[in-house]
Amino acid sequence: MTDSACERKTEFFLTSLFSLLKQMKLEYAVLHSFEQMPVATPSDVDMVCRGFDETAAVEIIQSMESLTGWKMMQKLWYDIPRCIYLVFQEPSSHDCIALDFLSDPRGLGAYHIPEDLLLAGRIEERGFYHVSPEVEFSYKLLKRCRKNYLKPEEIGVLAELRKRADSIRLKEFLESCLGPALGRELAELPPEQLGSLSGRLQEIHAQQLRLLPWSTRIAEQFWKFRRGFFRMTTASGAVVNWPQKTDAENLLRLADAHFNIVFRKTQCVDFKQWNRYRTWIALGHSNLVFLLGAPDFSIRTGRGRENFHTAPEVPPLPELFETLSSILYQREKKRWSKGKQ
Repeated sequence: MTDSACERKTEFFLTSLFSLLKQMKLEYAVLHSFEQMPVATPSDVDMVCRGFDETAAVEIIQSMESLTGWKMMQKLWYDIPRCIYLVFQEPSSHDCIALDFLSDPRGLGAYHIPEDLLLAGRIEERGFYHVSPEVEFSYKLLKRCRKNYLKPEEIGVLAELRKRADSIRLKEFLESCLGPALGRELAELPPEQLGSLSGRLQEIHAQQLRLLPWSTRIAEQFWKFRRGFFRMTTASGAVVNWPQKTDAENLLRLADAHFNIVFRKTQCVDFKQWNRYRTWIALGHSNLVFLLGAPDFSIRTGRGRENFHTAPEVPPLPELFETLSSILYQREKKRWSKGKQ
């Protein structure tokens, strides 16, 4: 498919989506990477959407499949309290667009920003809503602080956003998240000095966490427990315990290249041993959960109940599980044999 044909399909899909959201009277805003929308999107379409829930997601899935002909390939509730991830695929070209809806009134999620702050001052442009420059700057900065890395090219993006942001609104936003002293300091930092923040990311994130009320911290732990419980008890497709983290990540790259499926990294809890493992959840044709760093190697398959916590609505691909099972078994067998010698 030519670039122009791909752009036309993307524009048709996104224009239909934004029209549908307006028709549903949902208050939303695209969080980042919206400069080329609706013609193109360089990444997932990340949106904050007030009051978004499973009912709204079902309506969007049914309406978008009917309006555009694109098919929903994956639905996943993956974070707290409601982050719903939908993957749609265009049948003829197999191009995919992922929609990431965030609804977080109390700021319980990974970046601890209440949705009211993110939606404040949203801008309507080219038929859709996106966040203001000061919100986009703050969101990107706090996201980098949470992940504890800041790439050189991201510093340039932050500098451009800082130049366009309203100083007063930026100061108010950062003060509400980081307190008066640190919020004011960051809001008044000249764009050319943003590179100096690379060594202070952990400090900024720690200050944000210190300001969270105890009620918010308790609620956050409850949602994490609930999420982990559903992932472990209602898993659908396959759950793979894999002791060696490095080998598993290489395996996932192979699976990604061979089967064209998308992986999302997250965390999960093994309730038998109360250990936290890094997990990869496959988004695409089927649900596939890897528990990296597990105590022993095993694969279990099954069809959990259909819900947004785990299960897609398409059957697992037997060849995917056969191939992965074979690779995993052979690698584990070789490692075991070497250990016996």
